[in-house]
Amino acid sequence: AGGHNAIKNLIHLSVYQTNAALSNSGIDNVRFRVVHILEDPTFNDVPGIDTGEFIDHIANSTDEQKFAHIHSKREDVGADIVVAIGENVVAGVSSSLGKEYYLMKKGFAEVRRDQAALSGHYLFAHEVGHIMGGHHHL
Repeated sequence: AGGHNAIKNLIHLSVYQTNAALSNSGIDNVRFRVVHILEDPTFNDVPGIDTGEFIDHIANSTDEQKFAHIHSKREDVGADIVVAIGENVVAGVSSSLGKEYYLMKKGFAEVRRDQAALSGHYLFAHEVGHIMGGHHHL
């Protein structure tokens, strides 16, 4: 995936695109910033990671010890939102898609690296939008 610097650049680009989308939509009172980037080697060890189970694992209080370091780091740096970017994850899923199960577990998303920003899918911004309460209106 290009290494640590490539992922870091992708994260900053994704946040820039998210802020641009907010501004272009007339939402001028919300801006995102990167407060910390953590490379987590345990991320790909989650069973079923390709089906969106990361959200269940990271947000589920009964599975806290697996990702206690992420919860701790989130608190230490004051992050409101945590987005995991990976190679083999579902394209994008977040913890507030309107499903009753997820309503209590807000602030987490996972996004596949190749669809975060550069592909034109803008899934980073899309999933952050769900965390903010946005829904699909068909």
